[in-house]
Amino acid sequence: MVHKAVILVLISLVFGNYACAQNSLDPSNSQKSPSNNGYIDELLQTIIERTKGPPIANLRVAERSNFSRDRKLVELISGEKLKFDAVGTKPSWEENLITIRIPLRKGLQGYRLFFINKQDQSAFENTNTFEDFQIFPTGSGAQWSTTPLLEASGFNVVKGGSKSELMKMLSARRFVTFGRGIDEIYFEYDKNTKSYPNLAIEQNIAVFIPHPTYIFVSPKHPDLAKRFETGLRDMIADGSFDRLFLKYFKDDIERANLDQRRVFTIANSNLSKDTPLDDEALWYTPKSNSNKQTN
Repeated sequence: MVHKAVILVLISLVFGNYACAQNSLDPSNSQKSPSNNGYIDELLQTIIERTKGPPIANLRVAERSNFSRDRKLVELISGEKLKFDAVGTKPSWEENLITIRIPLRKGLQGYRLFFINKQDQSAFENTNTFEDFQIFPTGSGAQWSTTPLLEASGFNVVKGGSKSELMKMLSARRFVTFGRGIDEIYFEYDKNTKSYPNLAIEQNIAVFIPHPTYIFVSPKHPDLAKRFETGLRDMIADGSFDRLFLKYFKDDIERANLDQRRVFTIANSNLSKDTPLDDEALWYTPKSNSNKQTN
């Protein structure tokens, strides 16, 4: 609960100061975050530009690669160094922060494809059931929201501290698969294929885990939370939200070819009762898939 998180804040202050890189949402400083393809940055920037509030230059989000999930939560509760962030939901974040329950990627990252080493593709040709797929050890981030869900569903999960570390571990064959969202995997493949020429994207299988990305705002800044929600709902109403979504993800959706893959669904027991699963306008829905299996 909040009081526990406040204790964590005090502990962090006791153990000293730290330096953090910050990434402005000022359009004149529009460098893409290294952890996404630019969609979240442009979405947040668009909201800021079309809503009333403090000057853009005063709104900054921490460089995602410089913070662990736990540290981000601590700083967001404090509201001093961080005011907001856009990440996959976790119960502790919804309990302690103001949550804008509009899936920023329309739940697309819940459809996960898998990095593998090229020579392993043949091993998946006869992988017809979820149990068959679970045989292969998979890599995942130690603090990622999806990691405990993979473990609970029966995967042998090998954990790493960061995406770059997990890429190295995959190349070293510490595990066989490394799942990434459709919205992430092609961008990351293009970014990493020169460093890892043996890297490939598995061709036959996808896993779906309902897992929305939300904007989370410090409880110290409710006016900012209202601004984000107002901006998002206005974009949904006038169609600009879907247009921006397709601008970034239309090609990836087509490349993923979900209707030709075996899709295994894993329930997300961590989703709160307030998750807007019944609002179809907020979610990406792929073509019907006769190979889809619920586990």
